[in-house]
Amino acid sequence: SMRNALATLTLVALAFSCGVADAAPLSKKEFNKLKKHVKIAQAKGDPALIAEKLLAVAADDSERAVDLLLKVGAITKEHRSTVYAAIGKALATMKSEEATAALCEHATKKRTPSLIKILALEALGTRDDPASAKALGEVLSDGRPEVMRAALKSIRVRRAGECVDPLLDLLEHLEKRPDALILDDTRKALIEITGKWFDSLEDWRKWWGYSKHQGKREVTGSTEELMKTAERKVKAPTFFGSEIKSERVVFVIDVSGSMEGTRLEKCKKQLIQCISALRPGSSFTLASYSSQVKLWNKDLQAANRKNKDSAVQFVERLVAKGNTCTLEGLKRAFDTVNADTIVLLSDGAPTGTKKNGERWTEDEILAETSGINKVKQWRIHTFGFGAAGQALVKFMKDLAENNDGKFTKID
Repeated sequence: SMRNALATLTLVALAFSCGVADAAPLSKKEFNKLKKHVKIAQAKGDPALIAEKLLAVAADDSERAVDLLLKVGAITKEHRSTVYAAIGKALATMKSEEATAALCEHATKKRTPSLIKILALEALGTRDDPASAKALGEVLSDGRPEVMRAALKSIRVRRAGECVDPLLDLLEHLEKRPDALILDDTRKALIEITGKWFDSLEDWRKWWGYSKHQGKREVTGSTEELMKTAERKVKAPTFFGSEIKSERVVFVIDVSGSMEGTRLEKCKKQLIQCISALRPGSSFTLASYSSQVKLWNKDLQAANRKNKDSAVQFVERLVAKGNTCTLEGLKRAFDTVNADTIVLLSDGAPTGTKKNGERWTEDEILAETSGINKVKQWRIHTFGFGAAGQALVKFMKDLAENNDGKFTKID
């Protein structure tokens, strides 16, 4: 979640200020030896050893070290969330201008793959120099939603005043090409940086043109109050009382045996209401999961009358039986092209087994999901029946918070 991101990046910023990178740069021979050690650690598949070697790479505090760390991120297939976290920690300890310039280049270069850009952008979120703020602003015109969402996250963490002009340019772009999630993040970024909200772009530009020369920040309301003002004209559909802001959403519904009876009926009623209220221009799909996953459609479908009717029929036919293979449901949802939000409802602790026959633990499911979502930057909103117990509530809360979403407890 944004809160977690803020906490993590604050800790990382502290690491950045105290620095591990005080060691002298390595010789070419030493650096190549270290590269071999990283490869050996990867081959062993030991995440703790990989993390240790990546921090050692960071001590070089150079362009080649940045390149190596990002390359490791790009090729990692196992223990992704642990390795990505280690890369983030390592990059944050690198203070040299050369390392910052390398990160800025990876973040802003047009053809850089999304994952590398996202890892670079997260590292720029731990800095406070003007060059990296300028890079964050530049990336807002990247065009890839996942990259733009990552840039917005780092801008919000830094409260980077240097990014107000590019944020206003993005606001103008969103008037022509709407994207509900990016608009939500852009509004939050502007409000958190300036303490203001204006309905018109003209008023924003007028005020900012005057205000940035004054260097003053007069807050006119809390973020919550100002967001309410910004969103007052938009009626978002709700699911169990929680607003669904996304216009590219995948509903993932638990239909395991324990959902039988009133829980499934409640869920169906809310789901049908939510689908019926989806705005024109939105697109959506649905998946139900128990021991297996069933898709209404593998692709997002326009929220028109015909598709809504078809989805409602799918919902009405849902039957509760089987186990709670939550990770399988999430993985199938992540296969949906161009979505940006998952709405997950469950009433039981996740089950499901790995290829080796061992059961997935909740921590492993959280880590696996974070690993997949690093490159996607989706929001995951979770809905859990409170009567299912504290273990489920904690799991669903962590899943939402780790993925920029919100947990809603259902009675």
